[in-house]
Amino acid sequence: MNKHFSDTRYYLTQAASHLNRGIREELSPVVRRVRRRLGREVPEPTPETPAEKARVAAKRSTERVVETASDAKQRVDNYRGGDGDAAA
Repeated sequence: MNKHFSDTRYYLTQAASHLNRGIREELSPVVRRVRRRLGREVPEPTPETPAEKARVAAKRSTERVVETASDAKQRVDNYRGGDGDAAA
C-alpha cells in the first residue's frame, strides 16, 4: 500500500512541475510587457552551452516561420478579397 502512495506522490509532483512550466511559458509575454512598461525589464540571459544555443536558434527559427506563414496567409486573403473566415 505504501508503494501506491509513493507512486502517487511522484506523479503529483511531476504534474505540478509541468503545470508550473506551462503557466510560466504561457504568461512570459505578459510578464515581459508589464516589466517593460514598469521599467524593470530583465535582459534575456545569453546561452552558454551548445545545447542552449541550439535551443535558442530553434526557437527563433520557429518564431520566424510562424510569422512568415501568418504574413503570407494575410497577403493571400487580401489578394482574394476576403477576410479569411469565409474561405473555411
